[in-house]
Amino acid sequence: MLTIELVSRLGLMIFKLFSTTMFNRVELPLISIWTIKATIIHHPFISLGFLIEASAILLLIFWLTLIYTLSFLGIINQNFNFKNIWNKSIYLLGKYHIKGGIFSGLILLLITPVFKFFYKTPLLSSLTSVSLISEKIFKNPFTGFLGILGSLIGCWLFFKLFGSLYYLSQDKYTLKEAIKSSWRYNSSKRMFTYFKQLGINIGLTWIPVGIILGILRICESFVSKKVDTLLISGGFALISMWAIFTLSILPLQFIEVKPHNSRRLNLKFGGYLCALVLITFGLQASIGKLIFSYPINPTTVSHRGVNMNNGVENTLQAFNKTIKYHPDYIEIDVQETKDHHFIVAHDISLDKLAGIHKAPGQLPLKKLEKIKVTNDQHHFTKLVSLDKYLSVANAKHQKLLIDLKPSPFNSSNSTQNFLQQYKDDIIKHHHQVHTLNFNEFIILKKNLPSNRTNYLLPYNLTLPENEVPSYGVRYSTLTPQFVSSSRMLHKRIYAWTVDNPIAMKKSLAMGVDSIVTDNIKVLQQQIKAAKHWSDTKRLLYIYLFN
Repeated sequence: MLTIELVSRLGLMIFKLFSTTMFNRVELPLISIWTIKATIIHHPFISLGFLIEASAILLLIFWLTLIYTLSFLGIINQNFNFKNIWNKSIYLLGKYHIKGGIFSGLILLLITPVFKFFYKTPLLSSLTSVSLISEKIFKNPFTGFLGILGSLIGCWLFFKLFGSLYYLSQDKYTLKEAIKSSWRYNSSKRMFTYFKQLGINIGLTWIPVGIILGILRICESFVSKKVDTLLISGGFALISMWAIFTLSILPLQFIEVKPHNSRRLNLKFGGYLCALVLITFGLQASIGKLIFSYPINPTTVSHRGVNMNNGVENTLQAFNKTIKYHPDYIEIDVQETKDHHFIVAHDISLDKLAGIHKAPGQLPLKKLEKIKVTNDQHHFTKLVSLDKYLSVANAKHQKLLIDLKPSPFNSSNSTQNFLQQYKDDIIKHHHQVHTLNFNEFIILKKNLPSNRTNYLLPYNLTLPENEVPSYGVRYSTLTPQFVSSSRMLHKRIYAWTVDNPIAMKKSLAMGVDSIVTDNIKVLQQQIKAAKHWSDTKRLLYIYLFN
């Protein structure tokens, strides 16, 4: 399992490096259907690159699954030989290739939500897409219930089908035959045993974690801050290693393993295992040190200028109410109009707020300023130009975080138009600008001070880059690995959109530089409480909510 953990981490880094290169070649960020269509139409080779990357990921998953299965069988049968395992895994990879990759990918996808929730291994915590889906599902109690039900069904299907991987490794079955054999073998009685053993293993995972955290809490009362950071970093590595260990022994609970006394095998395993443990522990401890070296002191940002639905988003109506809470920044979204001015609006269509099936980029500014908008039939107001919004904010000494929205209706030089009209104002009044479009970001960065520009990552599929001083990251996709990589390169991290106490605790524990929220009052309360956290409590929140 440690081998798979390290190889997977290396593979993820390579794939993220490839994704970084591909995303930076695309003129539009992959955030909606129209941008994906635009990428396919205008960048066919980039689209092909992403398809090749997806295929490579599936093949890597299948190969690692084969290595794990063959290694497991080698240990049980007392004939473990790494060279034989390597050769056979390569042979089987060539035999089943993409079919095996798709099947193993689907099999692991079934169990991933359950494993990610209970086993906080570095690899599972890196699966940000699962966190993103969970964020969407659990916003609503009904969909949350369906999500839990779906996870249990997925777990059941995994136990019914995971034996297929064993049959495939025997090189005697077709994929269809392996699936049928696994389904027949895993009877209802065995399924009950599997779920019982899974529950025991989960308990075995979490009880020692609680003990470790308790010991750390006692120790940090008697040591200096510097020693405490080292202790907590070691504790972070230790509980991560324990999760890897308990997940590794899970299959052993399903079968009877015969004891053996092969001294040669033990020595071989001992040296190999010690090396893997030291490498993994060192990596995790270094990640922990980078995170815990940063204090909890984020700036607060009101998302779209609102606080708990106190007005229509991106309007002066909401601004005038939210400013009373004194956020460090108020975030607004701006789009270019048909006559090359800028209006404060988020959606690509005015349908949601105004019932008009038009985009801001299809109408002139004067017409847009007359449009009445509402968000809940209780708050009514009009759209506002960026000029007017800035003048009010500047008069009240309120700094803004301006989100320059990509749109298919933007002119080819919309970013230059924006800078020509607002560059001096942004610099003078210490506003900031961020965008989802990498090409727009580069233009902004060249024309504005580096501490005034941020690059938004909707999915966190890339690595931190030297030319990006600050990242805006969806809070659910924040991982210790990404935070530590950013810290190592001295990047600022903005977490968005952080609206509930659990999300706030996660972001605060990670030590992000800024938090964007629709609930500025609660965020301020959470920050005040977090400044009194012990490092052990901070570690607990990272472990729980990651």
